[in-house]
Amino acid sequence: MIRILILAGLALLAPETSYAHVTTSPMAGLSVGLIHPLLGLDHLLAIVSVGILAGVGTGPSWKAFPVLFVFALAAGAFMGLGSPESNIIEPAISASVVVLGIAVMRPDLLRAFSLIGIAVCFALVHGYAHGSEVPAGSGPAFIAGMAATALVLSLVVSWFFRLPALRSSAWYFGATSALAGLAMLVTSF
Repeated sequence: MIRILILAGLALLAPETSYAHVTTSPMAGLSVGLIHPLLGLDHLLAIVSVGILAGVGTGPSWKAFPVLFVFALAAGAFMGLGSPESNIIEPAISASVVVLGIAVMRPDLLRAFSLIGIAVCFALVHGYAHGSEVPAGSGPAFIAGMAATALVLSLVVSWFFRLPALRSSAWYFGATSALAGLAMLVTSF
């Protein structure tokens, strides 16, 4: 419990610039898209949560979870291209980190189909945020890079959390993620 509180406290200290949005980058494209999911705490926590849920979940629907999430992420990014960013996007992304963290802690709360549907909606929001911030002309390359990294990361995490030794640590990650998301949510207003 002490570790969770320490990590949540550290999340509160994270400056807003740690959210990995590309508006400050003069050259967006494939390379920026490839590293983008690794730079923002909010996006990283969501992608890792999806991987953990796919790893600890049972049944065929969980195996497809990372692919569905990344497909929705890319679709949301294409929807956001050239669109103005909404004031509700950052709070919605932060709320998604909270909900996905809780889902990792208690994957039995919802049926797989419901949880996957909720996560796909969150992926659309995350994607829209990225698409609305991509500089003109680099959208497709950025989205391809972002989707590739998100897919690889979630699949690798999924594989690791199929190992019995790591399954027991999923709850701790979920709790830390939910607390960090709550801290981000509070600071996003």
